[in-house]
Amino acid sequence: MKMQITLLLPLSLLALAGCASNKPIAEPITHEPVRIDVVEEKPALISATEAPVTQVINIKAKPPEPAKTTTVLFDFDSSQLNKENRKIISTHVGFLVDNPEFSVKIEGHTDDRGSQRYNKVLGVQRANVIKQELIQQGVQRQQVTITSYGEEKPQLQAQNENAWAANRRAVFVYTDTLAKQQNNVTENDDSLLAESGL
Repeated sequence: MKMQITLLLPLSLLALAGCASNKPIAEPITHEPVRIDVVEEKPALISATEAPVTQVINIKAKPPEPAKTTTVLFDFDSSQLNKENRKIISTHVGFLVDNPEFSVKIEGHTDDRGSQRYNKVLGVQRANVIKQELIQQGVQRQQVTITSYGEEKPQLQAQNENAWAANRRAVFVYTDTLAKQQNNVTENDDSLLAESGL
């Protein structure tokens, strides 16, 4: 037993000596706190040239549409405007003054009594008296053209007072571009205007 202890003792010393090392034990690594600066970036200002473009939409009124406001009726063999006609024309004046990019053609019509030539001239007179009223109330001259169909395009096809009254008319026909005629009448009606003395 004594021998075992003596053997064990040197062995255990050897084991301890083998575990020991010449190197010093390293000290634990401590990290210094790292400072992180957070910089808040302010949004860049948009210059006037980079500003987003917003589309401007102009909502325009539509031209007067119902038959009551687009048709002016006349008495037999007349191109005189009455009080009711002037109210209708004022509706169109308001629209045309507010919307100068629109133009209107005034179509003159008659009933079928009288010669075809006479009715063409009467149609021109009816259209022209409305044109002059529009201009007098502030519509630009280049916005208005006239033409005459005389008896060619009746509203009603009949030979009675109701049909004749409906056919003695002038009609407003709109386009959304200005008329290009220089003298504001169609070529066919140029000579008729001269003949009518207008």
